[in-house]
Amino acid sequence: MRTSCLLLFLFGIMAGMPAEAQRKVTDLSQLVALVLQRNPRLQAERLETRALDRRAEAGGVLPSPGLAFELRNVGWDRLTVGDEMMSGFGISVTQNVPFPPKLKLHSRSAQLEASQQAQMTEETRLALVREAKQLYAQIFYSQRSCELLRKKKSLLEKGLSLAQTRYALGQGLQADLFKAQVEISQTEGMLLEVEEVLGSLQARVAYLLAFEPDSVEVVAAELPVSSLQLTISDLQARALMANPRLRGAELEKERAAVAERLARAGFLPDFMVRAGTMFRGRFPDMYEVMIGLELPLYWNREKNLLAEARLRQEGAQLRALDLQNEIIRAVRESFVAAKSAEARVALYRERTIPQAERSLQATLSGYQVGRVDFLSLLSDIHSLITYEIEYARSLADLWIAAAQLEELTGFEILPLDR
Repeated sequence: MRTSCLLLFLFGIMAGMPAEAQRKVTDLSQLVALVLQRNPRLQAERLETRALDRRAEAGGVLPSPGLAFELRNVGWDRLTVGDEMMSGFGISVTQNVPFPPKLKLHSRSAQLEASQQAQMTEETRLALVREAKQLYAQIFYSQRSCELLRKKKSLLEKGLSLAQTRYALGQGLQADLFKAQVEISQTEGMLLEVEEVLGSLQARVAYLLAFEPDSVEVVAAELPVSSLQLTISDLQARALMANPRLRGAELEKERAAVAERLARAGFLPDFMVRAGTMFRGRFPDMYEVMIGLELPLYWNREKNLLAEARLRQEGAQLRALDLQNEIIRAVRESFVAAKSAEARVALYRERTIPQAERSLQATLSGYQVGRVDFLSLLSDIHSLITYEIEYARSLADLWIAAAQLEELTGFEILPLDR
């Protein structure tokens, strides 16, 4: 009984404790910093880079030597060391020594592998920054859409109120009331859809940050209106110089060339050195030094390995060329998308939205005095909200395209501190 009461008491205390506060992220730079700090994929890539750096440090070391102990005895019935000249205790050390170029080439191959992994880590970092910026822009668009749909609902409710007033005075139509109610219902449905999309985006952010679902919320601030200052030629040149995937492909070409040189070095013999001593009791100790060669007599194997290395080298060159063309194409597509979004932002901001606002104000005034029909009022409300939503979409598209360019070029196109 006492145990049950104690459990109930503890449960009541825990139930009364406030739940862990939801983490809110309001700044884009804050989101990017959290992603780079917490994302497990990036952390794993960094650990792999450190591991391969350690392997590269050991790449030029000779193979481990061998240590052997030896007993020579005459017969099995007694120990003959000191009684027989051929008997004795011995110890020897054996060291395999690859032909000089091989050790250096193995070291270079390990260094290139570590450098490739470093480029893969940088590629992952840039991809995560791009994903964080894109998610932030999409969340901004979704949250802004929710605000504008609520604004549309408020305007429609105001229009409905005006229509009810005119209908009560015998100056309006009952059909206008039904049309306003239908528009309000459709707006509420659209709002539910956008909120569902927003919830999915917030879940993706939590996954990216390795948080539990619903434990983090991004409240996006207004995205600054920016413009691209670099030309497409500048961006393509930066991409060809700094893109980590392309640099990794270039390192793969060099590594394939080293592998081809290693395959050719396979026709050269390796050395084996052994030194030892033998204690023979009352007889003089014996010493032994031996230098041997490991001969590559089965040249058919070496020829096939060399042919394989040459084919892989040719394939690495073709993959690098294909990747270069792909990056140039991707830069062009993202640049065109960014400039198009930039032009739409300027158009909506400077002309379309101000004109739509003036038109709506004029229509509201005209409807109140009976000079404009209700359909015109609904049309102007719909047009204004649509243009404002498209403005938010275009602004988000600009930042999404800029984030793609940043991933391709390794260069910050739209700085976070703007």
